[in-house]
Amino acid sequence: MPGLTEYRVVVASTGDMSYNFPTVISVLCSIDVTYFPFDTQKCALQFGSWAHHGFEINLTNRSAAGDIGSFVVNSEFDITSMPLERHVITYGCCPEPYPDVTFYVNLKRKPMFYVLNLLFPCIIITSMSVLGFLLPPESGEKISLEITVLLSLAVFMLVVSETLPATSETFPWIGVYFACAMILVSVSTVLTVMVLNVHHKNYRPVPRWIKVLILRYAARVVFFTDTGTCRRIQVQQTNSDFTHQNGLSGKHSQDKAGLPQLNGSSRPMSALGEETPVPGNTNLGPLVQVLQEQLRLLNKAEERKKSKERHEIQDNEWRNVAIVLDRLFLMLFLLFFTITSLVVLVPLAERD
Repeated sequence: MPGLTEYRVVVASTGDMSYNFPTVISVLCSIDVTYFPFDTQKCALQFGSWAHHGFEINLTNRSAAGDIGSFVVNSEFDITSMPLERHVITYGCCPEPYPDVTFYVNLKRKPMFYVLNLLFPCIIITSMSVLGFLLPPESGEKISLEITVLLSLAVFMLVVSETLPATSETFPWIGVYFACAMILVSVSTVLTVMVLNVHHKNYRPVPRWIKVLILRYAARVVFFTDTGTCRRIQVQQTNSDFTHQNGLSGKHSQDKAGLPQLNGSSRPMSALGEETPVPGNTNLGPLVQVLQEQLRLLNKAEERKKSKERHEIQDNEWRNVAIVLDRLFLMLFLLFFTITSLVVLVPLAERD
């Protein structure tokens, strides 16, 4: 050790000797990073003699703790205490005892740097996945946002891996939290793809079990109510009633004189089904054909309108299913994110 030869032993009249000299000692201590960055380390410094047994050199301690008054302030660790113990060990080879004095240096890491540069950015990036559930599917940016958040977290993990202590004996809880955050963001991306798939699945009607499970029960859980389908049904019913009241049912029509006329007949029919002669209009064939063609076009337009309304109702039902699933996945994401944060971060903060 440096300084060992430049200083002499101080011998008292009672036979006690003290050997004080300044030196720098480098030691290797095992590090437990389980609770990083709120961890405390305990490093043992053992001082003893291998060449002289206890009958020749009897090592004793002057106090029960080491002096840390001259400790130089460190930016990463604080020395909380430095207790010491005296041990007397007898080995099997020799009957003489071998005393030693062991100093236990207790170090506490300062966590503020790691909280601001590791934990806080990870929580913020993971929380951005919530925006992917809140963004409407019509915007076209849901999957882009989720992939951007996932890539940001992956790049952040590459930077964090250089900051975490490199050890395989113990794995820090903060690393578990980062892994859970990566899993949650990846799962949120998959769930967003599922929601977009359901939202654009308007080529077939919604199965009955989905209506019962999602639109009835799950919608109550996520507090979702939709009046668009009911409004369209009421409008369709009103239009149908109006068409029926005005005689546009597609089966019978009337001429200008108010006489009923059967489709396909060239002459008006009486109430008893007999042909009624029309004075002065003996050639009504072309007019009847034109009216029948107009009636066919009206029926076709009405069927097209009904088909369009059915398609809109079907599309609206799939959109409602996607909205309910989006809210349900949002609640599950917040639940698991909160549970993960409480389970991992609260025990770490309690050790601070």
